[in-house]
Amino acid sequence: MSKMVAMAAAAALALAACESAPPPNPSAGQVLGVGAGAGLGAAIGHISTYAVRGTVLGGGIGAIVGLAVGTYLDPPSRAKAVETTIRAADEGQTGAALEWSAGKNSGRVIPLAEPYADHGRTCRQLRQEETFSGESASRDVTACRTDIRTWEVVESLKDGEG
Repeated sequence: MSKMVAMAAAAALALAACESAPPPNPSAGQVLGVGAGAGLGAAIGHISTYAVRGTVLGGGIGAIVGLAVGTYLDPPSRAKAVETTIRAADEGQTGAALEWSAGKNSGRVIPLAEPYADHGRTCRQLRQEETFSGESASRDVTACRTDIRTWEVVESLKDGEG
């Protein structure tokens, strides 16, 4: 049975990797969700009439459900990062960091320049610095105001690119 669970977990991780726009590093909730979902799904699938197919299918479905649950349980960090980015673009002082934190995750957004006009939109260059699950990342982004009065990242460069 452990061989089947391992196969199911591998299939589940492959399916989870197919998500269209994953964060740079999976959050702790996503990792736990995928692992728990794959294991539970594989165990349930293994007791079906078609044990091998049931184990793989159950593991894959469990991983997808687990990823969704793990992502749902993590949003305070992502939501705070997004809120802070919007605030920095709207009202941040150039060079002054706006900070956020949620549990063990934290970050800051630094407006790098004053807002400017670009093809009829207001845009602003920002630096996003984040620490998620103990791993730090930084990227420079250009955010532009959309027609519905929110901000959209239209360009980003990770440190070292460009």
